[in-house]
Amino acid sequence: MRVLLDVHPDVRCGPETHILPLILYLYSFKIKTMYNRLRMANITDELVDSIFIKAISTLIHEAGPPAGRLCTKDPFIDLCLKQLLHLYPNAKFILMVRDGRAVTQSVLSRNIRISKLDVSSPEKVLETWDKHYKHVLPHCLVSPRCRVVRYEDLVLRPKENLQSILQWLQIPWDDVVLQHDQNMESVNLPRIERSTSQVVFPIYTEALTRWSQPDSKIPESLINKSQSFEMMRHFGYANLSIPPVYGIPEPEVEERARLLAKNTEFKKLFSLMTEKS
Repeated sequence: MRVLLDVHPDVRCGPETHILPLILYLYSFKIKTMYNRLRMANITDELVDSIFIKAISTLIHEAGPPAGRLCTKDPFIDLCLKQLLHLYPNAKFILMVRDGRAVTQSVLSRNIRISKLDVSSPEKVLETWDKHYKHVLPHCLVSPRCRVVRYEDLVLRPKENLQSILQWLQIPWDDVVLQHDQNMESVNLPRIERSTSQVVFPIYTEALTRWSQPDSKIPESLINKSQSFEMMRHFGYANLSIPPVYGIPEPEVEERARLLAKNTEFKKLFSLMTEKS
């Protein structure tokens, strides 16, 4: 989503800041324990808010060239969605969601290490995914400035979904967002980001169902148990067939998938890059 928006001429997102999650953690979970002492020092809630707004805004503005619309994406900042909605009353937020089984497969197969995430078993990872969205989803659902977007919908029907998203963001349509892999020169992605090796490729549908294949990291017992997870049911993943059918792809997506499936060099490169991620 970040890259699809970033190639739009009116938008600048840029790479992950790495600092923003720390700033938001301080604001959301540390400062509130100090409010009584701060008030005694004549430091009001409004002053605290203004300090953090200034810090976050400066970080986003100065992290890249100017643009009509600025956006940012950092891991797990959605945990502070309630606070962001408060600090930025005119901003809009996109909460991306992907099938928890696919997320679990990605975390384990790519050997991703995340602080406080127990990767000792697929079930632990899926449980964390479920808890995560139980926490953040309610804050999104109560605000007209937050929109839930399923990753699978974006992959299968990019034009339909991007047209709707850009209209919601009040950004004019530009076909360039459908050709991000051909316009990556305008996107700043550092090599150290885990996702960099994947987003430079065309939207690729085969990755959607990798978790359901015989060599999956997800055991059959967990696939069956996943149907009982609350967030799996909420987002419509629980009752899908195995392998899953997430929707009907747009004709252009279907044709691209057919061509890429025949391209042995692409498949080798894609597999190599994702293994190294």
